[in-house]
Amino acid sequence: MPVVILNKTALFPGENKALWALGAALIFPISYGLWDLIKNSKTNYFSILGLVNTLITGTFAIFEFAGFWFAVKEAAMPAILGIGVYLTSIKQAPFFKNFISMSGLLKMSVIDDKAKELGTESLVHKSFISANNLFAVSFFLSAFLNFVLAMYIFVPISETASKVEKATALNGQISQMTWMGMAAIGLPMMVFLAATLFKLFKDLQKHTGLEQEEMLQQT
Repeated sequence: MPVVILNKTALFPGENKALWALGAALIFPISYGLWDLIKNSKTNYFSILGLVNTLITGTFAIFEFAGFWFAVKEAAMPAILGIGVYLTSIKQAPFFKNFISMSGLLKMSVIDDKAKELGTESLVHKSFISANNLFAVSFFLSAFLNFVLAMYIFVPISETASKVEKATALNGQISQMTWMGMAAIGLPMMVFLAATLFKLFKDLQKHTGLEQEEMLQQT
């Protein structure tokens, strides 16, 4: 919806049509972020970062920041997440293990019991640390791709353009960054995540002797 709204800037009334379009587009992610925080009744750092990211985008657009700063902003969020995930490896409490546990993808109790039976708990733990590190790398890859893509999209807008034309053009760039980011970055990230899961399954099979079907939750 934000992409559609930003692409329809011309339909909004008055000289501030670009600002109205931007505000309308930002309502959706901001509303969802607040709804998620209220619904879960607990701190959701992903929602908070998403909300902050959206507000920064709006602020940059209103004050017509140069494209370089949009690129920095686009790279900063996944980089921060990557650092956060990697720090959980250093603390020996890998986020990726909690992520998998909460997803209900694996029978963690079965895996833990089998590792305890075979005395391979440390090896299984190392497998999750390794997967967690790869998960962190995926965020750093996203940060790099975001920066490159943003520098390609947020090109300087002609100084001879009117204020309305500049704001409309910037809205178009934000819209383009949104959908291209989902397509050009989302797909590689999904492939990277699939590869991380595949390696984790192989490591767990090696250290527990369980088959993949025995580890996966039945749906």
